[in-house]
Amino acid sequence: MLLKNQKGIALISVLIILTITSLLGTTVWYASSQETLASERVEDQTQAFYFAQAGVEMAISYIKYRCEAEMAGTLELSSFNKISYYRHLNGTFKEEQNTKTHNVEYDLSYNDQTEEFTIKSVGIVRKGQSSGAIQAQDDLEYGITKGAILSIIRRGSGGSGGPIALFANEIERLHATVIGNVVANNSLNFWPQGEIDGDLYIGPNVNKPDEKKVSGLINKLPSAMSFPLPEFPQKPELEHRDYFIPNKIENGFYDAINITEPTTIEVGNDVRRIYVNELIINNDITINGSGKLEVYAENISFGKENGKGNGNGNSKKVSINGTGDANGFILYYSGNEDLNIEGTFVGSLYTKTAGLSIGNENSKDDIHGSFIIGGTNLNIKGDMDTKASLIYAPYANLDLNKANPNIIGTVVVNSCSIGSGNKKNVITSDDSLDIAFFNSLNWESGQPPSLSMTQEESWRGYGEWKKI
Repeated sequence: MLLKNQKGIALISVLIILTITSLLGTTVWYASSQETLASERVEDQTQAFYFAQAGVEMAISYIKYRCEAEMAGTLELSSFNKISYYRHLNGTFKEEQNTKTHNVEYDLSYNDQTEEFTIKSVGIVRKGQSSGAIQAQDDLEYGITKGAILSIIRRGSGGSGGPIALFANEIERLHATVIGNVVANNSLNFWPQGEIDGDLYIGPNVNKPDEKKVSGLINKLPSAMSFPLPEFPQKPELEHRDYFIPNKIENGFYDAINITEPTTIEVGNDVRRIYVNELIINNDITINGSGKLEVYAENISFGKENGKGNGNGNSKKVSINGTGDANGFILYYSGNEDLNIEGTFVGSLYTKTAGLSIGNENSKDDIHGSFIIGGTNLNIKGDMDTKASLIYAPYANLDLNKANPNIIGTVVVNSCSIGSGNKKNVITSDDSLDIAFFNSLNWESGQPPSLSMTQEESWRGYGEWKKI
């Protein structure tokens, strides 16, 4: 009797275990099925999104065709208000709708008042992909101006946007023409004669200006751009020298160097480094040789007949390395007093905290090279010509309301005000800009900031996406 009871208990236990196992198996199968279904839904929704993007892509191609035809004089954009196209996966876009097979449909409209195209595109994933019930659907809207499309046609799709002509956090007044790419981080104010012959890049909080003021594309930056200062080099450890002998220059530390007559400094094929407490340049300097002269100075006076520093004495124009290579002369200035350069300067200058003033209202001055300014003052007076120069003063305020410069190269400042003088074009970008000195400096990020803008690969980014 006991044995029969034990067999009965064992049978019940087996049944319980089988029941639990079956329930667990069913639960796992159900969870797996739900996960598979969820994965399929995500995949279908993603596919529908890409179908919708394909519709926008095809609409852009059609817009470019219509704009090219208008440029050729064979069609007018105002001849259509709205068109719709439909397409299934293995076919082409057609104007006839087939509600059972099409996977992409788009509506295209044009507002000839605002000269803006609006594209509404729908991507549809069906059971069996090409026909049947809708599994997933995604809707996109994209707006782009006629001006942007024409610029893309003229320039081709993609490639480098080229060098920056002007960057400023605040462009307080633009009353002249800048040729090249312009970046305005926080504000931009056009005055009547203000124009940009190139592309404009504006920060997230800058209102889009009148497109007639800009010959190229107007691009909205996803975030504000930043231009830091590199680390200022430390004072070199050099042997003290009593006398500075230009035709036999030696690396060393000098208490003072006073250039009172035209001087030729022989550098040979080497890099010559000197550190000087007081550098007074009252006459022309010529640097001879294929090497380089690096000067580290605590106090500098340019063209001052009397007194120390840069603020005393009578002004005198001087020529520094006037016929030489801009990379052949490098001047590091650690003093606090702003510098004033009048005459000709060919080389590279880095001021740690000082500002820079170039020229005067009654003179024509020539500069060429890289100017890294750590101070907040940047003044350009009168007429000034530059050849492929970099003026990099990210903390400085530049006032060009009374000056008539011809700046060829790149200008980076905190703020600027550009007025209308006798010369309409005040800043022009240059593809041949030599930034070897700029790149050689010690940057916190490990590499220098880019002084060029890169366009999107095609039309993307030049209009406005909307999820509907």
